[in-house]
Amino acid sequence: MQYPIKNLSITRLVILGVIVFGVANFAVAETPYVGDLGQAIASLVIFLILFVILGKYAWKPIVERIGRREDDIQSKIDDAEKRQATAEEMLQDYNERLNDIDARSDQMLQEARKIAAAETQRIMNDAHQQAAKVATVAQNDIANATNDAREELKRETANLAAQIATEVLQSNLTPEDHQRLIDDACSKIAERSDAP
Repeated sequence: MQYPIKNLSITRLVILGVIVFGVANFAVAETPYVGDLGQAIASLVIFLILFVILGKYAWKPIVERIGRREDDIQSKIDDAEKRQATAEEMLQDYNERLNDIDARSDQMLQEARKIAAAETQRIMNDAHQQAAKVATVAQNDIANATNDAREELKRETANLAAQIATEVLQSNLTPEDHQRLIDDACSKIAERSDAP
């Protein structure tokens, strides 16, 4: 980078000094303190000597410091821009990761729901099958118990009928005896069917 102070040549500075002193002399001419040409030349020479001394010893270090300061500021700006670019990249990366995590979690949640629904359906089917088996076994047990009870009732009825027939044959029955035997047989049948 070119610095404005370095671009000024000595001739330009001398011309600038002459103009400044000329304007100063013109302004002084209208004041009560009028200077002469010798004072103006002496002032110009002093100015040029001072300018050369300052240019050699003061301007160069000042310009160098200003340049270093500008370079330092520029490097800090460049560093800050790099950091900002890095931060923006990291932010974009984190946002992409978050979006990816959201998508994966949604997918995992959907898969878990599907698995849970399938497992629920399987459990329900198993429960229905078990209930059907239990109901079938219970119906078979009830049917077997009913058949056994009927067979037992038939045997008891046959035994009771045989006993009654034996008693009838052994005795001469009157119609009242006959009715009494029938009532006894019916009550015995009712007692045995009520018993477990």
